[in-house]
Amino acid sequence: MQTSAQSQLLWWLALATGALVIIVVATLLTLVLTEASAIAEEAQIISHKARSVSLATIKLLYALRINSALTGVGDGAGAILRQAGRVVVHVQSCPGCPNCRSPRELQPSAVRPKGPGPPGPSSWT
Repeated sequence: MQTSAQSQLLWWLALATGALVIIVVATLLTLVLTEASAIAEEAQIISHKARSVSLATIKLLYALRINSALTGVGDGAGAILRQAGRVVVHVQSCPGCPNCRSPRELQPSAVRPKGPGPPGPSSWT
């Protein structure tokens, strides 16, 4: 059998081991909480940067759509400018070809009103 001194020694060893385990567990939990807090801060920074990237991506998509629309406008304006240049060249060299006259002017029986033309700036006073 065990003596009372041996029993007390076992109890003190068990208590010391338990205290040591509690200290180790508390230390490890403190380290885990510290690292978890650092990870949460980094995750928040990454989340903020990800939001910035997503907003920039959306702005880029809008910019690409606007660029596409403006390219179409520019192409249309270029076509109008080329056509206007053709009209200017034609007018400078045209003596009054049938293509330039209205169908009514080409008909010999067309009746044109006689008298003064439409009211203009001289009739405003």
